[in-house]
This record gives sequence, structure tokens and C-alpha cells, in this order.
Amino acid sequence: MINLTIEQNGDVVNAVYMLQSDDRIDNLTLGMLVNNNIMGTAPISPVQIKKDKYFQYAVSDKVSMREYLGESVRREKLLHIFLQIAETLLEAEEYMINPTSFLLDEQNIYVDNNTGEIALICIPLLTVVNDGNICSFFKNVLFSSQFDLEENGDYVGRLITILNPKTYTLSNFIKELGDMLEKNNEDMNRGEPVKSETSEEIKDSSEPEPVPFLIRSKTSQKIWITKDEFLIGSEQDSIDCRIDDNPAISRNHAKIVRHEKEYFVVDNDSRNHTYLNGVLVESGEEHYVPHGAMLRFADEDFEFKMHE
Repeated sequence: MINLTIEQNGDVVNAVYMLQSDDRIDNLTLGMLVNNNIMGTAPISPVQIKKDKYFQYAVSDKVSMREYLGESVRREKLLHIFLQIAETLLEAEEYMINPTSFLLDEQNIYVDNNTGEIALICIPLLTVVNDGNICSFFKNVLFSSQFDLEENGDYVGRLITILNPKTYTLSNFIKELGDMLEKNNEDMNRGEPVKSETSEEIKDSSEPEPVPFLIRSKTSQKIWITKDEFLIGSEQDSIDCRIDDNPAISRNHAKIVRHEKEYFVVDNDSRNHTYLNGVLVESGEEHYVPHGAMLRFADEDFEFKMHE
């Protein structure tokens, strides 16, 4: 596991990775980082003091990606961050740097709070730093974010559609992000409210069907259903829709199952039961969920939507 520490000396802030005894340095990658100014990467300095060896990264005037995006994520900020990350990973390949050498988590990606420019931490080791599933990283950011309710949220569904592992490529993702930002800028220049593509526009451009979602009544949060078996509960791990602020919800309360284009709810023997349009759902049985149906998990109400 890769752990960074933050060291501050006056106005100078560095992220530091202390080399472990079994670490093997990738000298080719280290040389590329030291001798080139690679877009979107944090400047690295190899340092040795007595027997201690470490990599030092300049991150002054920067905050974590999670802090930069804030509690209520806005469309333009997210698209710009995603685009920069994708472009940096693609650019790094030109320098023979493997994308698996980058720290890809929201706490260890740094962003200039004034300019919005990113600084990715690349750790030049012969072992992998991330598992190489870049598509999964972007999707995890989407699934863990709360989005600004004043904005049209259709763009989130579009991003999830683009991040389909069967069709995803980094270069295509960059193109799609550029198109979405260009449309955003055109709307702003015309003085029109910024909006993203509607479900019909996605359909017309030969994209797959819109991604269904749940709307949590208590918070109006949208929760996108992106798996054929989508788990709902309070458990910290392995749950797709985590409800950790309500003790009435069981750890693995229920699941929504997809069969082709139809969706079904299954109660997982929960303590406080599951209801579909006010009717008790028998544990272990699949019950068809139509567009607009109301689901209740314990005392939590959700509306199921196939599209906007």
C-alpha cells in the first residue's frame, strides 16, 4: 500500500513517499520524470539523507481533488478534472511511463485551487501503484460524489455510459469530455442555462440506453444503477448504494437485479423489510420494478427511474 506524508516548511509544501526496504526503483520512469516537464504531473525530487531515501513532490498552493470538488460537485469542475487526468495519463505513455505508476485516488491527486490545474503523483517503482483499471477509477469518483442539485444531472448518466468497460478507451473518453465541455462553453457564451445532453439526445447519437437510477426522497440524491446486481445496505464494503446514516437499514438490505432491459427488487432477508409501491416484498423473491415505482427499504423511500 502506498502512503504519502505531507511536510510543510513555511509556504513550501511537499508530499513525500518514503522508500521501503523492498522497493525497487524504476530508473527509466524516474529519469523521464526528473528530466521532462510532463503535463499534469507533480514535480519529483529524489532525496537521500543518511540511510533514508524518499521521493519528494512539490504541491504548494494545492489541495486534494476531493477538497477541490467540494461536497456538492459541479459539472464544469468535474469535467475539467477528468479531462486533465485522462490527458496526463495518455501523455505519460509518450514518455514510456505506465499508467499503473500513478496514485489514483481523490485524496492523493492535487489541484491548484486558483487555476484548477492538476498534479498527479507518479511513483517510479517496478511494482504497480494502481491496478490499471482507469475506467473503474473514474466511475468510483462518480459513485462516491454528491452532485449539485441545481444543475441538470444528465451528464453523470452520460459519463457512466461512456465508461462502459466493453467500449471504453482513454482516447475516446478524452474526446467525449472535450465535446461536453465545448457544448458547455457554447451554452454559456449564448447566455443560456448550462445543461447537458438529455436522454433522447444520447439515444439519437447511437449511445446505449440511459442508465436507470434511484432518487432518495430524504436528500433528493440520485444513485445510478450500473450493475446487473446492485446491492443496497449499510455495510461499508461491497455495497453499491450505501445508506450509513440510518440504523434501520440492514447491512445487506436488498438488491436490484437486471434481466435484459427489465429490473427487479429482491429483499435480502432484511430486519425491517422492503416494500414496492407500499406492498411488502417477500425475502429472496424477485419483484418487477417499473419506471416511477416507489421502493422503501426499512423507512427509507426511493423512486426508481429508468430515465429522466
